[in-house]
Amino acid sequence: IGIDSLYIATDSSRIIGGGLYPLDKTTPFQFRLRNSYVSLTEIGHVIGSTIRGGFDFNADLTGVLAKFSGQTDGRGVLFERELGPFKSDYEFDNGILTLTNFEGQMFDGTMNGSIDINFLARPEAYSAELEVRGFNLNKVLPKTFESRLNGRFNVNGSGLSENTFNMDLNGDRK
Repeated sequence: IGIDSLYIATDSSRIIGGGLYPLDKTTPFQFRLRNSYVSLTEIGHVIGSTIRGGFDFNADLTGVLAKFSGQTDGRGVLFERELGPFKSDYEFDNGILTLTNFEGQMFDGTMNGSIDINFLARPEAYSAELEVRGFNLNKVLPKTFESRLNGRFNVNGSGLSENTFNMDLNGDRK
């Protein structure tokens, strides 16, 4: 089935695009989404999380319902913190989102690397291998200290809500 113009709107989100959705469930779908917005706050209500924020994005998707991949770019807000602009390759496979070739501006600096988020774990679990330049930790964890982190870091943590957020940071300063 060819979908020329797709527009899905909820109270806070909008998905705009088009593509191909085959009737054969083994053949992958292909969609291109442009000028779309997803409300993380709205998703949080659905999955029982207090995550807050939203993202304007473009994305190319290929796959089946539980497993798809593509490229995305966008910018947004997570818990009142601006993120982006950014771009990344991604894969979503049975509740796990993997971002690779991630590049973006975040927390007064730049960041690139890979990120995994397991949305099925409770609390949610994440890990990342990142290289950062000019990264201000006070923008991530307010009331800590002004900083300009530079280097390679491994980040592991859990929880994507304000009450469950936990992060371990290991790094090599170079």
